[in-house]
Amino acid sequence: MKLNIKARIGLLSLLILPLFSAANAKDDPPLHLFLFIGGINMEGKGHVKERDIEACGDALMWDSRAKSWVEARPPFSRMSPHSFIRKHNAHRHLGPGPSFVQEYTKANPGVRVGIINASRNVMDARDWQGRYIKTAIGITKQALASQPEGAGKPVLKGVLWHGGGEAVQEGQLERYPKVLAEMIENLRKELAGGKSLPVVFGQLETESDFAKLYYVPFNKMIVKQADVIPLTACVTTEGIKGHGMFFYSQGYRDLGERYAKEMIQLLEEVHADGKNGMDSTTEKENQNAEQDGAGQPATRSESE
Repeated sequence: MKLNIKARIGLLSLLILPLFSAANAKDDPPLHLFLFIGGINMEGKGHVKERDIEACGDALMWDSRAKSWVEARPPFSRMSPHSFIRKHNAHRHLGPGPSFVQEYTKANPGVRVGIINASRNVMDARDWQGRYIKTAIGITKQALASQPEGAGKPVLKGVLWHGGGEAVQEGQLERYPKVLAEMIENLRKELAGGKSLPVVFGQLETESDFAKLYYVPFNKMIVKQADVIPLTACVTTEGIKGHGMFFYSQGYRDLGERYAKEMIQLLEEVHADGKNGMDSTTEKENQNAEQDGAGQPATRSESE
């Protein structure tokens, strides 16, 4: 049976279209994912300025409620499943995210960054031993299973953790190293498929009188953990201005840059060893991603 001209054109289109799609997919920039977890300083308390928006470039962030990729714009923490940030006060929640993205992309031209944020206003490492870590792992698996248009396959490159304010309470400081190590082990088990997964954590504020009174033991302890836990680094906050529990806006920018530099160095170690992070083709980790991320965090009031 002979085909008319329209039918021939339609058949030819069906044959050629997949070839064009495959070619375009090869040109899409790699999508490097980073999981942001921790407490109030990962959520951020700085003031968002135009330069913080510009710093995000073409980065993406995972909307944990809509389960889709969206344009990355500060505050990143508004996409956290634990967030109670409202539109009217969003400008008061700058964290280390935008400057991290800017510094990382500067060192990795041609790469696109994807942010998964699971920070929570009041959060310590002890809280990440239960449902909160399960939620963070669940939304990360969802993000890994969803390839956004205009980007390559998502690959989880590392985790950024900042917390520890509650460790100043009696008896908590001694337990913190063990809890931190177990949290990192759990993340690597669930998200790295037995492969390397760099983790960067950081000191609390160091410069204010409040910090010098309460945070010195914690800040000394947390630095040492990078020597104990493999493939981790600790960001020091010396010289970063803050006011007690929080950093000033420029402090969050400085913090993000330091996180990026430490992460870049860890990833160089990973590449030197020939190991890779988890990607969207790791079948075991992505199985039942929807179910893992379905749990809802406990309702709480906004602390503003």
